[in-house]
Amino acid sequence: MESLHEYIKTQISDCYKIVSIKNIDSINYRVEYIDIGRYRYQPPQFTVRSQNLNLRVQIRDSKIEELLNSIGEENSDFDVEDIIYSEEEREKLHQLRNNAAKTSDAWTILRKVRKEYSESFQLGDNIHYNGGVGFITFKHADKDENDITRWSVKIGDTEFRYVNGTQLLKRKVKDLSHIEIDPELNKLSTEKLLKIYKRRRDKNQGVGNVKIKRILQEREHIQKGPNKIVIKNS
Repeated sequence: MESLHEYIKTQISDCYKIVSIKNIDSINYRVEYIDIGRYRYQPPQFTVRSQNLNLRVQIRDSKIEELLNSIGEENSDFDVEDIIYSEEEREKLHQLRNNAAKTSDAWTILRKVRKEYSESFQLGDNIHYNGGVGFITFKHADKDENDITRWSVKIGDTEFRYVNGTQLLKRKVKDLSHIEIDPELNKLSTEKLLKIYKRRRDKNQGVGNVKIKRILQEREHIQKGPNKIVIKNS
């Protein structure tokens, strides 16, 4: 049997985590949830949203399943009267669910989700940050266990320190090791290859020459100036 939460997520495509389900009338329920907005090359945006859904059948089935699962348990809170379909009993079931939901505060859960995302990175991860691409160089100690985890990231010649993890997005680096290195292209300097690669990528709407990219993956970063350090959120 499909669970209540699974059903809701099929109805709300951007639902990441359900916060509460509150009864409006005998049919409709207000679902409060965490939405993760995803954008290309940008970190996700976490938002608290709500939507009204007709969940009468799903709530009933969920309660039946809870009742069946509770049979034989010494301290079960359910008995057979809980699934009688009178208005009074339905209200009782709604109250049971709402009482559990009231213990969860949407903004507390939102902060927890943001915290979990912020600490999901590792040293050396390739990332997108502030419109640039780079990698993580250091993890800073949290001042408090509930604080958003902060990282140092290097983009080009600049290292940004104390960057909130919610401002980062993991960058997928395609494994090109199966592609044979072109000996003629490999004779060119890294700077020359970068110029050619960028020119072809701009011409082909973001798709660069894969043979050049294969070589660049093994080349050292070109230092264009002195290393700079930018302190963020210190």
